Amino acid sequence: MMKLNPVQNDNEIGTASSIKTHDTFLQNAIETQNELHQLYGLIYLHKDYFKQTDFVTASKYLLEAEKLAKKSEKPGWIGIVNGYRAALTSVTEDNPDLTIKEFRQAIANCTKAKDSLCIGESYEQISNEYNHLGDYKKAHHYFKLGLPLLKKFGTDKNLAAAYNNYSTVLTNELK
Repeated sequence: MMKLNPVQNDNEIGTASSIKTHDTFLQNAIETQNELHQLYGLIYLHKDYFKQTDFVTASKYLLEAEKLAKKSEKPGWIGIVNGYRAALTSVTEDNPDLTIKEFRQAIANCTKAKDSLCIGESYEQISNEYNHLGDYKKAHHYFKLGLPLLKKFGTDKNLAAAYNNYSTVLTNELK
């Protein structure tokens, strides 16, 4: 998904330009009836609006991605959308238990699809949710499950985010 992203560094062009580029990507995917690219375009736009904290619009694009993923019946597509749904829930709801449940669903679907990065990211995010619950033993456990997958299949950006979240676990545990 990231290799096909027409915006490799949205910090350089700004969110408005990123949205325009991703909308063009999505429209081209619709015109060519490329459902995989449609899914990616919807997710790219979801992420753009999420970054702007426009959660209503971000939810709209995620809902469309979810419909497309469910229609496809492809566990990998469904798992990716599950992960983004869980991340959105984490920010918009004060309910770590629900977020953990959604990330577990992402893991189940990503496991079926053999998507190791999705599994690793989901484990790492579950660790982060247990941090919010103050259950540091589980936070450590899930971080340790996710880290090898992130190291093997993730980018430096994935690892940096994971280590940043884990440093928060360690800091909170010492309080």
